[in-house]
Amino acid sequence: MGRFEQAVKVLEQALVLGESYGGGSRFWLASAYLEVGRPRDAISALLLSVERNPAEANSFLLLSKTYWSQGQRNEAVQAAEAGLKY
Repeated sequence: MGRFEQAVKVLEQALVLGESYGGGSRFWLASAYLEVGRPRDAISALLLSVERNPAEANSFLLLSKTYWSQGQRNEAVQAAEAGLKY
Protein backbone atom coordinates (compact mmCIF):
# COMPACT_ATOMS: atom_id res chain seq x y z
CA MET A 1 0.00 0.00 0.00
CA GLY A 2 1.34 3.41 -1.00
CA ARG A 3 1.63 6.49 1.15
CA PHE A 4 -1.45 8.20 -0.29
CA GLU A 5 -3.58 5.10 0.21
CA GLN A 6 -2.41 5.06 3.84
CA ALA A 7 -3.21 8.76 4.14
CA VAL A 8 -6.73 8.13 2.86
CA LYS A 9 -7.32 5.44 5.48
CA VAL A 10 -5.94 7.54 8.34
CA LEU A 11 -7.88 10.67 7.36
CA GLU A 12 -11.11 8.74 6.84
CA GLN A 13 -10.70 7.21 10.30
CA ALA A 14 -9.95 10.61 11.82
CA LEU A 15 -13.13 12.05 10.36
CA VAL A 16 -15.18 9.13 11.65
CA LEU A 17 -13.74 9.75 15.10
CA GLY A 18 -14.57 13.43 14.83
CA GLU A 19 -11.02 14.73 14.67
CA SER A 20 -10.66 17.78 12.47
CA TYR A 21 -7.00 18.84 12.78
CA GLY A 22 -7.94 22.48 12.57
CA GLY A 23 -10.65 21.96 9.98
CA GLY A 24 -8.33 20.90 7.18
CA SER A 25 -8.90 17.15 7.30
CA ARG A 26 -11.41 17.14 4.46
CA PHE A 27 -9.08 19.24 2.30
CA TRP A 28 -6.20 16.84 2.91
CA LEU A 29 -8.46 13.84 2.42
CA ALA A 30 -9.57 15.28 -0.93
CA SER A 31 -5.94 15.84 -1.91
CA ALA A 32 -5.15 12.21 -1.07
CA TYR A 33 -8.21 11.01 -2.99
CA LEU A 34 -6.94 12.85 -6.05
CA GLU A 35 -3.52 11.24 -5.72
CA VAL A 36 -5.10 7.77 -5.73
CA GLY A 37 -7.43 8.51 -8.64
CA ARG A 38 -10.68 9.12 -6.78
CA PRO A 39 -11.86 12.53 -8.05
CA ARG A 40 -15.53 11.92 -7.22
CA ASP A 41 -14.65 11.25 -3.60
CA ALA A 42 -12.43 14.34 -3.63
CA ILE A 43 -15.33 16.48 -4.84
CA SER A 44 -17.58 15.10 -2.09
CA ALA A 45 -14.98 15.83 0.59
CA LEU A 46 -14.37 19.33 -0.78
CA LEU A 47 -18.07 20.16 -0.91
CA LEU A 48 -18.32 19.28 2.79
CA SER A 49 -15.17 21.26 3.50
CA VAL A 50 -16.47 24.47 1.91
CA GLU A 51 -19.89 23.98 3.47
CA ARG A 52 -18.42 23.73 6.95
CA ASN A 53 -15.70 26.33 6.48
CA PRO A 54 -16.62 28.70 3.63
CA ALA A 55 -13.62 30.93 4.35
CA GLU A 56 -11.23 28.13 3.33
CA ALA A 57 -9.96 29.40 -0.02
CA ASN A 58 -7.74 26.36 -0.64
CA SER A 59 -10.76 24.06 -0.61
CA PHE A 60 -12.57 26.21 -3.17
CA LEU A 61 -9.47 26.32 -5.36
CA LEU A 62 -8.98 22.55 -5.25
CA LEU A 63 -12.69 21.99 -5.82
CA SER A 64 -12.56 24.25 -8.88
CA LYS A 65 -9.46 22.49 -10.25
CA THR A 66 -11.01 19.07 -9.66
CA TYR A 67 -14.25 20.00 -11.38
CA TRP A 68 -12.25 21.41 -14.31
CA SER A 69 -10.18 18.24 -14.61
CA GLN A 70 -13.40 16.22 -14.76
CA GLY A 71 -14.82 18.35 -17.57
CA GLN A 72 -17.33 20.06 -15.30
CA ARG A 73 -16.49 23.58 -16.45
CA ASN A 74 -19.58 25.39 -15.10
CA GLU A 75 -19.12 23.88 -11.64
CA ALA A 76 -15.43 24.81 -11.75
CA VAL A 77 -16.21 28.44 -12.46
CA GLN A 78 -18.91 28.51 -9.76
CA ALA A 79 -16.53 27.07 -7.18
CA ALA A 80 -13.83 29.59 -8.09
CA GLU A 81 -16.28 32.49 -7.89
CA ALA A 82 -17.65 31.27 -4.56
CA GLY A 83 -14.13 31.16 -3.16
CA LEU A 84 -13.54 34.78 -4.14
CA LYS A 85 -16.44 35.91 -1.93
CA TYR A 86 -14.43 35.21 1.21
